[in-house]
Amino acid sequence: MPRFRGRTAKWLNYEVAGAEQEDLLILLHPHPLDARVWIYQMAHLSQHFRVVALDFPGYGKSGPVSDKAISVKDMAEDVWNLFGEVGAASGIVGGLSVGGVVALQFALDYQPQVKALILSGCPGKITPAVAGIFEERIQGYKRGRLSYRQQHIESLVTGEFASSELGRYVISLFLETNASTDVDSIVRSFEALLRFDGAGRLHDIKVPTLLINGEKDMALASTRELSEGISGSIHKIIKGAAHACAVEKPWEFDRLLLDFFMKLNLLPKTFERSPGEPAA
Repeated sequence: MPRFRGRTAKWLNYEVAGAEQEDLLILLHPHPLDARVWIYQMAHLSQHFRVVALDFPGYGKSGPVSDKAISVKDMAEDVWNLFGEVGAASGIVGGLSVGGVVALQFALDYQPQVKALILSGCPGKITPAVAGIFEERIQGYKRGRLSYRQQHIESLVTGEFASSELGRYVISLFLETNASTDVDSIVRSFEALLRFDGAGRLHDIKVPTLLINGEKDMALASTRELSEGISGSIHKIIKGAAHACAVEKPWEFDRLLLDFFMKLNLLPKTFERSPGEPAA
């Protein structure tokens, strides 16, 4: 569990899978999960990339948010510091939900370092509808503290997944970390998100961008609007999945990423699609 000193916290944890010589792929998690939401992608994509998943402040093995106010820009600076920590000058950056917002901010601030951008369930601006959801989360944690976390997690997936044996198991993995999860860090991160607005700079993004939503994702409309603002971006929808589509339907999420990377020649020449696996 390597860690480094961040702008938003005294220490930030990250997990690494894959060979050091491979191209870097950084993945940023949604609230209220942690780096382990990428468990399938780290196991799968580390065959082709050096995959690094960051724990945001207050999550996983990272420390709580620092005393000063934080912003999404500060969180993006932590990602830049992570590049230096792992010794990479450039790479692919992707994120889900809050992680997607941070990845978007990173692309706006550090575009020369971004080979490709993956945004899932991500708004480009905080509309009244999006702000309402964030405010609901803030009040939920202020009132219920960590007892609200299960309700929040279950809202990110379909009811069918949440009630399945696999779904209950996956949700339990995150709830087991409640004792080390800092609720004030969650609240302050959501407050930072309320101040984010990248809509006016979307035309500046020139890197290849893939946007993904679950069909039942509450952020579908805002991500579609975001895709319309990024020239040349590709928007894909995973049927039957909700917001956390990377964990709910990882085989489809990974297939979309691999097809995107293939078109950009970002995969090793030795890459072969699994027998019988269709293209996206």
